[in-house]
Amino acid sequence: MESTGIFDLKRRNRSNVYSYIYSNKHCAKQEIAAALNLSLPTVSQNLKDLFESNFIINGGLYESTGGRKAAILQCKADAKVAVGVEILKDYSYVTLCDLYGNALKSDSLRLTYKNDETYFSAVGYWIKAFIKEVDYASDQILGIAIATQGIVSNDLQTVIYGRILNNQGVNTQHFSKYIGQPCVLLHDSKAAAFAESFYHPQLKDTCYIFLNRNLGSATIMNHEVFSGNHARGQILEHMSLFPGGRQCYCGKTGCTECYCSANSLMETAGEDLDSFFMNLRVGSDTRISIWNEYLQFLSLAIYNVLMVQDLDIIIGGKIRPFMNEEDLKKLLRFVRARSDFEIPDSAIILEQCLDHPAARGAALHYIKQFLAEF
Repeated sequence: MESTGIFDLKRRNRSNVYSYIYSNKHCAKQEIAAALNLSLPTVSQNLKDLFESNFIINGGLYESTGGRKAAILQCKADAKVAVGVEILKDYSYVTLCDLYGNALKSDSLRLTYKNDETYFSAVGYWIKAFIKEVDYASDQILGIAIATQGIVSNDLQTVIYGRILNNQGVNTQHFSKYIGQPCVLLHDSKAAAFAESFYHPQLKDTCYIFLNRNLGSATIMNHEVFSGNHARGQILEHMSLFPGGRQCYCGKTGCTECYCSANSLMETAGEDLDSFFMNLRVGSDTRISIWNEYLQFLSLAIYNVLMVQDLDIIIGGKIRPFMNEEDLKKLLRFVRARSDFEIPDSAIILEQCLDHPAARGAALHYIKQFLAEF
């Protein structure tokens, strides 16, 4: 029992030393000892182990303060990497991320989704070729995660609801047998939400609303994606906004999807997003009216979320790059007009991770797992 206790202590010290270096990006040995209340010999032994395992590197020397220059200790960002894939109707995107979530290499594949073996084999072999091309050893690649439009089972193996791509029932085996190694599936909205949370760790509890062609949403609770008992946690898109209203692809009417998605905006405007916002910004009265109506719909959805969850809201997705601070202020005014409660300026903010957040979030699924288990 005593030897087990010593082993656990050594493992905990090693984990704490690595976590400190990872979190601080660069530091000195003496700083680690002081922060973790460890002796210098203990820190030195852990650093030796981490250097030999190729998890940390020497980043040079600090400026001298009168004595011997201290070494700058840094994590080797690509000691481990992970592959994230995003599958959409008309194309797929793959990215390789390091331990800090930096995209090291990416690629895209123009291929219309089909629920058949021809499609699965094409995407699977494409992912396999990408992994071979990045030239990392197999023990450096933490895993492959595929974000898709569809609700995924809590074991991350099967799409249990997939009306957009008609991919209900698709499971990891459809891809992994062509990739040549295991993978997991993730709901794309939840993956994108996790990416934003990872890059902004100060955001502990947040609701993400993605104004994509099809509306998406997800909630982060205590830095974790909230899935719910049946993997249906936070499906704002199918909350009934106007009962008996517009027809939704799910077969029901009045869903938030029908009023707050990018598709709904483009259908109302009769033009694509680029054209709509170009005309909006030059003062088109018609577009201003359409945009105000859209923001009113969105404010109602946000108000309902605030009343149920009392979480800060992050707006992302395809419409996000077109939105400016004036749009955000107007949206806040609309939400405040509905509420008897104070709504602070910080209650609604705009997404910062704009570069394929679902693919990045998929890769970060494995990065977070590695960091938690180190």
